[in-house]
Amino acid sequence: LADKEELAGTQAALEVIPPGDVQLWWAGKELFPEKALGDDVGRNEKTKIGVKMQKRGQGAPSREPVVDPEAQKQMMAYAYRKQEEWKKLEAAEDDAYLN
Repeated sequence: LADKEELAGTQAALEVIPPGDVQLWWAGKELFPEKALGDDVGRNEKTKIGVKMQKRGQGAPSREPVVDPEAQKQMMAYAYRKQEEWKKLEAAEDDAYLN
């Protein structure tokens, strides 16, 4: 393989960024080619980083959500049920002295 693939006329051709027009981003910081990677990441040899590529001039890429929307809905529903349960328990405790 000569590291060449014919992408003309495909959707993947729109996603190709020429090497001179790319910016690398990690942890919200741009990684510059003239700086050593260890200056930004640190000296730990076991560090694994995920770098995002962006076209030059577009700024930092958007952050990915920590949890997916479905899991977030489930967590919110659980928290709401617990909150309602606590309200019922507090109301029951307030009336307990009447017995």
